Amino acid sequence: MAEQLGLCRDVEIDHDAEYKYIVVQVRTRDKAHTKTVVRGYKWAPFHGVKDSELTAPLVFAEMLFCYLSDKIMEKLSSEVKELALECECMGGGKIKHCSMEQTIQVYGKSMGYGKADHTTTVAKLKEAYPDYNITIPGDD
Repeated sequence: MAEQLGLCRDVEIDHDAEYKYIVVQVRTRDKAHTKTVVRGYKWAPFHGVKDSELTAPLVFAEMLFCYLSDKIMEKLSSEVKELALECECMGGGKIKHCSMEQTIQVYGKSMGYGKADHTTTVAKLKEAYPDYNITIPGDD
């Protein structure tokens, strides 16, 4: 089972855009082995919504958020399920990625999952983009 974790890429983000991202713990079903992954795509309008939030009273805007929001987690959940793995979102934020300047900024928080540990995110991104200047601008 642990070898299945190796088939799940550590970082999968889009280039040359500003977009939402999530940090996710992927694990074997027996929970004996885990890894942290980062996902961010410019096609996903929101991060996702926890199941517990779906039972809360929602106004129209929140209903729209729920309808559109689960795209990043939905994609990753489908991928890890095929590998007989499980996943849990640990938080989110925003990424501003400029490949021409070789910079990535990590900031903000997810409305659905809360703020990701940006330090963990930066460490993962530095492994995938060793020649980049990757920062957490200011205090959010």
